[in-house]
Order: sequence, then C-alpha cells, then structure tokens
Amino acid sequence: PKAWKPCLRSMKQLGFTAVDVPVPWVLHEPSRGQHRWAHSLDLGAFIEAASEQELRVILRPGPHLGRELPGIGFPEWISKDPAVQARTAQDTPALWPFPPLMTALPSYASAVFQEHTRAWFAAIAEHLGDVLRSDAIAGVVADHELGLFHRRGAFDLDYHPDALDWWRDDAGDLEAPRSFEPNHPERALRWIEFHDRYRERAAAWLLEALGEAGFAEPRWVSAPVAPGSHTGAIANAAPSAYGVPADLPALRGRYALAASRTSEPLMSITAGGSPMQMLRSPESDRSQLAVAIAAGAKAVSVSMAVERDRWYGAWIDADGRITKHGAAMGDMLRALTASDWPNGSSEPAIALVQSRADARFALASSAMPELPPLLASAIGTDALSLGADGAYSTRDRWYRVIERALRLAQIPYHFAADDLEDPSRYRAIVVPTLDRIDVTLWERMHQWGASGTPVIIGPKRPTRDGRDRPLNSTKLPKRCGLLQPESIEDIPALADDLLGACGDLEEDFIAPEQEHIDCTTVRTESGKVLLVVANHDARDARAELICSKPMRDPYSGDRLLANRSGVCTLSLKQRQVRLFVSEE
Repeated sequence: PKAWKPCLRSMKQLGFTAVDVPVPWVLHEPSRGQHRWAHSLDLGAFIEAASEQELRVILRPGPHLGRELPGIGFPEWISKDPAVQARTAQDTPALWPFPPLMTALPSYASAVFQEHTRAWFAAIAEHLGDVLRSDAIAGVVADHELGLFHRRGAFDLDYHPDALDWWRDDAGDLEAPRSFEPNHPERALRWIEFHDRYRERAAAWLLEALGEAGFAEPRWVSAPVAPGSHTGAIANAAPSAYGVPADLPALRGRYALAASRTSEPLMSITAGGSPMQMLRSPESDRSQLAVAIAAGAKAVSVSMAVERDRWYGAWIDADGRITKHGAAMGDMLRALTASDWPNGSSEPAIALVQSRADARFALASSAMPELPPLLASAIGTDALSLGADGAYSTRDRWYRVIERALRLAQIPYHFAADDLEDPSRYRAIVVPTLDRIDVTLWERMHQWGASGTPVIIGPKRPTRDGRDRPLNSTKLPKRCGLLQPESIEDIPALADDLLGACGDLEEDFIAPEQEHIDCTTVRTESGKVLLVVANHDARDARAELICSKPMRDPYSGDRLLANRSGVCTLSLKQRQVRLFVSEE
C-alpha cells in the first residue's frame, strides 16, 4: 500500500486515464467462504487511492486472470474439485499447459463452477458497496481470454458432463468426437465450431452473473483472437490480442482482427518482458503501441507498466519513479492525446478477410495437439501447420504474399473479420480461397459483390464447405476477380493487379516500390495526422516517403522533413515500427 500513491501519481503523469485492477480470487478467498480484504488486499482503499489521482478503475474480477498468479487466479479449492474440472477427450482433468504450474482447469459449463463464480462476484460487490456503481469505476471486464487457457487442440477440452449437455443442445444426439476420423471429418469440424458456441454461452452467464451481483455498465468479457475462433458472436466482447514485433505481419493481423470485432477497440500491449522472452529492447514497446494505433485501437491497455518480480522493462519502478524509457513512452501517450487520436480513423482501400474453414480443418486433423506458445515458438511450428491436407499453411502463405504485394503497391489495407458489415468503405475485398470455405462467408461474399464492392478470391474456386461437404452452389459472386496460381511467385504482377482493382489512391506518405515498408495514416477529427511506418524486413532499411506535412516522432523527437522534391528519408531498424504526429 505504501507504493500505491507514488505509482498511481506516476501513471497519471505519464498520461494514463485509468488503471486496470485485477481482483485475484486465489488471494481474496484462499479457503471457501473466508474472504480477505485487509492491507494490500483492500480493494476499496486502492480504488480510493486511484480516484485521488483522477484515475478511473477498470475492474477485472476474473474468475481467470492469467499466468502471473498462482493457479492462474483460481483458488485451490476450486481447481481441485472434480465437479469443477474441465475434462479432456481421455476423460482426464485438463491441465494448464505451462510447467511447473500444471493447475487443473475449470469447465465454464460446470454448474458447480458457475455457482461458485456467482458467489465470488457477489462477495466483491458486498465489499465495495456503493463504490461499485460510482463514477470511480469505468467498467468491468470478466475473465481473461475466455475459455482457451492456451489449450486450442481440437480434442483438448471440454468433455465435462455439463459441457457435453451444451454439445447436445447444439448437435442433438450426435456423439461428441474424441479424435479425427479422416473419412468422416464432419463431426470433428462441427465440434470445433461448437467451441465458439461454448464461449458464447460462457460469456453470457458471466455477464449475467456480473449484473446479478450489481456491477454497473459497461460490462465486457475478455475474448481471444485466434485462428478458427469467432469472437464477434460474443456479446460485449473485449477482444485481446498480444504479440511481439519479431513477427510484424502476424502482430498487425491479430490487432486488426481485434479491432474489427468491437465498436470501441481496446488493445493490449506489454511493457517490457519476462526472462522467457530473452532481452526485449524498449523498441518493442513503442513498436507495439504504433502497430495497435495503425490497426485501429481506440484505447490501449499497458500490462506490467509498474515494475514487479520476474519482469523487466517497466515504465515505473517499484517505488513509483518513472524510468527513462517510461518517460519517453509517456511523451508518446501525451502526443496521442493532444492529436485527438481516439477520434481518428484510417481509410484502407482493401479489406483482407480471414476465412476460418482451413484453420478449423487443420486443428481437427493435426498430427499433434496445440502446443503452448513458448514451446511452439521454440520448435518453429504449431498444430495448424501440421493439418492433414496442408491447406492452412498454403492459405497462410497466400496471405503473406498478398500483404507483400499490397506493400509493394503501397495500397492501404487492413485485416477484417469474415462478418464485416460495411463493404462500401473499401475499393475491394480480398478473400484468399482454396477448396474449403464457410457457407456463411460464401453467402456474404455474394452479398458484397451484389452491393457493388469487388470481391477477389483464389487461387482456387471453393468447392467444399467448412464441414468438408460439397458446397450447394459454386457460382461466383458478382464483380468477382480471381487470383492466379502463378501470382504467388510473381509479387510485382500481383501488386499491379491489386492496384488496378483499387484505382487512384491518396499520394501522401507513399513509399515507392519498397516491399518491406508499410505506411498507415490515421486522420483525426481535429485535423491531425498520425503516421505509422513499419519495416517488415529482418534487416535495417532506409525508407523514402512522399511527405507533404512536417511530422515528429514524440518518442525520440526526430522530425520528418521533406526535400525540395517532397521526399524524406527515414532509417528503420529490423522489424521496427515508428509513430509520427503532424506538427501543424
């Protein structure tokens, strides 16, 4: 508690407007019915301390709160209760896949777990009293990356009896699959689709439980963005997306998908890193923030901003002092606020839509189960890349090639969910397709084409649906273009074709024919311009930009100044992303 005031004061000085407050069940109720709210666990006193610094609070009551906590936030009396435990296809308890903390995971379908969670929310409400509905609380976010627990294997979970009741509500008398049958893939694919409905039902009862306990609006549920999943169907979803600039296209894709699935995108970046992530430089923080802005974030949550054990690179030390790196990041935050950033928007010419059918088939048919992220990174592969037909890997390669062509042609683009509602804002919509496609996406593509927006598919015409059955109709959408198979080896030709589909484009901030350089502009209602420049290459690069406005990097103070020809030169390190704000 003695550190609360100096740390919160420093947060306010850096430009934060709110503070995330996890409420760890494991710490507050270590024994059933025995709650602890004193000293460092006095939630009410912490909220009061935040209010004194004019910081509002976003409560995160769990029940799951992440790997930083013992038992990932669950008390032992919860995780050790067989009536609560999620089950694998082998009918064994499903475990948290991060040794040595192999906690048994709860089933969100378990009626017993739901009852305990409702009691936990009610205990928080009783402790806070009227504060719960005061202006001090900006909102409440339930859970953390709902229902995945880094166990995305097709048959990892959940086979709890109550979860199987949910399955029967969805599939009738069809038995839940426990392995992939190559000659009959439909049941396994339907099971993976059911995972979305599982999360929808879990989100629904979590929101209901928050309301019953007296938590005021707004109320959200933290939902993951992952291949094959569909967070858009979750009511009040707060999509979460994490990554590192080392894989810049994937990081941008996750952030953009998160932005496409909520009206007020809140994206998370991480200050510093853990020893498991090797020596992350401060450059990673500013790159993550810049990518989030380019992807459409309207608010940014900074995890680990204050120093803690087993972590380094914080913006504020344990005594509340702002670090040198934190001060520079604070300059970025204040520049964003001054530029009216939350009221800004980009104008992409192309939407690159993510189809989920091949990802689902890859998960269902993979030669190995889904691996924890750290292990998958160490061996350089994951379950998706080992699908039976290799379609996901081929499709993923096409996405990368199309992105390279879009950058070469300097066409502004972003990733979009397969349920995008306003096709008219784009010059064209690109959906890389092979043999398999979700029926609902196929129907939407016909609607987009009929509305007048060109739809580009290929290199193959889909013939099978998301459950690997023949499509009822293989008729192409109106105004449909086809990617040619040879384009995967001829990026300049593909860039010309995509540019032809877009027509004339805005000329500001163009980086002529530089495949690894990507520029995104965000224009705010006050007339300011934010420019995000990314180097996707594993080598340092010099970018030449057509720049008609004086721009400043608020982190370093560097300025972009054009020569007489209107061109400015910018040095970028490998995988670096830089943010500039217009000075006019």
